[in-house]
Amino acid sequence: MSLIRFLHVDHLRLGSPLTGLMDCPEWLVRSAENAVRQSVSNLVESAITRQCQFVLIAGRLAESAADLPAVLHWLSRQFRRLHQHGIQLVIADERIRLSDLPFGSDVQLLTQNNCLNIQFQATGELRLAMRRRGDWSVGRTLSLLVDQTDPAAAHRSSSGGESSACDDRASGAGDLASEIRFAETRRSLTYIAAPAIRADQERRQVSVNGVLRTTAGAPQAVHPAESGAFGAMFVEADSSAFTIQTEFVPLDCIRFEQQEIRSELVISAAQLDALLKDSCTRLTVPPDRTLVVDWTIHAPLEVAGADVEEADYDERHLLAGLRRFLQVGHSGIWPRRIRYADDSRVVSANRADAAVTEFLKVAAERTRGAVRGSSWLGAPLGSGLGTAAGLDFLERAA
Repeated sequence: MSLIRFLHVDHLRLGSPLTGLMDCPEWLVRSAENAVRQSVSNLVESAITRQCQFVLIAGRLAESAADLPAVLHWLSRQFRRLHQHGIQLVIADERIRLSDLPFGSDVQLLTQNNCLNIQFQATGELRLAMRRRGDWSVGRTLSLLVDQTDPAAAHRSSSGGESSACDDRASGAGDLASEIRFAETRRSLTYIAAPAIRADQERRQVSVNGVLRTTAGAPQAVHPAESGAFGAMFVEADSSAFTIQTEFVPLDCIRFEQQEIRSELVISAAQLDALLKDSCTRLTVPPDRTLVVDWTIHAPLEVAGADVEEADYDERHLLAGLRRFLQVGHSGIWPRRIRYADDSRVVSANRADAAVTEFLKVAAERTRGAVRGSSWLGAPLGSGLGTAAGLDFLERAA
């Protein structure tokens, strides 16, 4: 047997709450409270399903060191399942000591100065042995390293050449570059975990010259700015074929998404509502996940006659209608926020409304800075301008 399988995840973020979920239903509040823990449970189940030999946690277990005792206690129950399936654990959180771990002996602590050698024994069992960098061993192995010295390089995978994998500036340490050069000369596989919050954009990667540098990211996003899928990397290292391959595995249970509504043509309130609903129907909802979506509108809006109410264009009015359409999130999508972009504008349908158009333009300009910095669900176009100032402007414009 020459195939080594493992799951690589970076920062677990246990103890970190999900933020930005205002005005949401109770079931979503409960799901958010448990989202990070559920993503770690998904990690364990995925490792078992994919028949991994070990799990690599390349980053921090928790953001705060004060949370570590409670985190380790909770993890002991999760990792007991890994032990029952013969799956070992490699942890690179340097705040942890073996004496802190309540969940058995199948744990390796990987530090910045160490390297983990992984090799099949004659019995077919996997042997994990820790060594210091530069203390090279003989024979074909998989060398596992964690590099946290260059956050900017965390999103780049190594090409195995001198311009990337062997560049001391990219790796952040000369000993890492030496490890890679030595591995290439003896045709030994080298996997470098570069922990960060977001995974590499390339969801499938293949090593070059037996070297691969990868960022797996966190298993769960914790605020709306972290849009897209979060999870782990499933890694297969084949010593016979001298290759390492990775595949991204989603583990999140709540996923934040950013959507944009764009139109070059002037649209009415009814057309805007239809565009928002159409955007919802086009979203793909993964199984057992909830999408929390923000919409940004880039479009000229039509004011056509006395029958048009301000509320028809109000972001809160649009948001409430969209939530009803999506069965208050039970469809798998929860609309969190709708807002107008800076390039959105109101277009008057006739000359008599010219003063209104100018008034709304000025109102939008005066409130734009305040809206950018606001955490409110959405500020209607023209809100925040004093009534007296607005009426005075309209009187002079007329």
